[in-house]
Amino acid sequence: MSSFFLPGTKWLWSEYKKELIDKAILFAKKKWQQFHWDEAEEKYRSHLRNLHSTTRLLGHPKPIDIENIFTDVYIFDRPTTFWRYGIKDFEKRVSGRGETIVKRKRTPALQLVTENKRLFILGKPGAGKTTLLKYLTLQACLNKLHKTPIFVSMKDLIDSELELVSYLVQQFDICAFPNAEAFIKQLLKRGGALVLLDGLDEVTQEGEKFKKVIREVVNFADRYLNTQNMYNLQNCRNRLLV
Repeated sequence: MSSFFLPGTKWLWSEYKKELIDKAILFAKKKWQQFHWDEAEEKYRSHLRNLHSTTRLLGHPKPIDIENIFTDVYIFDRPTTFWRYGIKDFEKRVSGRGETIVKRKRTPALQLVTENKRLFILGKPGAGKTTLLKYLTLQACLNKLHKTPIFVSMKDLIDSELELVSYLVQQFDICAFPNAEAFIKQLLKRGGALVLLDGLDEVTQEGEKFKKVIREVVNFADRYLNTQNMYNLQNCRNRLLV
């Protein structure tokens, strides 16, 4: 197992207990004091596993278990269009058919996630971007990433007409927090979340609704600087996010 895995690590939600009790108004303090943190955390983990443990592949009528697809995930740390080579690189690596071959080192996906706060997953349609985000969600549920994953389908967000933070709060309904918004904001401020935004430019890019969501995502990233964000994009057209 690679050294950047963190087996056995919990999300430590109960660490927020004292802060939430101190900030709560009188009738809510007792609810926070009696709240079952371990039970809520396990409910959320199970919920995520049920939602994101499978994916669909072209030609397969039934969903495929993601854990059976992804064993070791390696990706390039920058788009191929940004690669630069010298003439010596091309002279050294030429195939028998006269094609130039230059090998690039790939980095384990989990390593990149643990080392960076802002990541853009770029790839063509069908390249596996959504599946990768689901895979990372499952790895966090298995304690191989020590942050709480929050998977956001941008299409669902836009269709819900909710603000981003309100949408995040809704994802924790299963936990029955006394005040979910207070907990989520505390989690984001302290950098305890991994927010995975899926399919940003797969949603229609016309209209004020889309522009509003883009502005909201940018403001969210600026407001919660400690929160780790990953964006799934087909290209770099959304310069507002860079």
